[in-house]
Amino acid sequence: MEYRDKKYDKYFKALKDCLKDGGNYTDLRKLQPTDFGLPNREGDRITDGIQRQCILWTISTEYLLFETAYSFNLPELREIAKELGSPYSIVLSAYNLTRI
Repeated sequence: MEYRDKKYDKYFKALKDCLKDGGNYTDLRKLQPTDFGLPNREGDRITDGIQRQCILWTISTEYLLFETAYSFNLPELREIAKELGSPYSIVLSAYNLTRI
């Protein structure tokens, strides 16, 4: 398990670095989990599911969407989507990850 966790760490770091370097949603989608040694399947989930979840968590953490104490400082979700060049539904899903 620890070995796989390191692969996830590398994948998350690459996603985070991509955003910090000015990348957009399309650039994030180009980073495939399989390029980091992650499986094509994990149980019943396919790679796209793994990729989607990792991208959502990256967006959530990079834009501090999980913060409740400072939520008044957050940009509008639609503005984040526009900045990322992503569908609004992606940013909304990233926001909702920690609201359940």
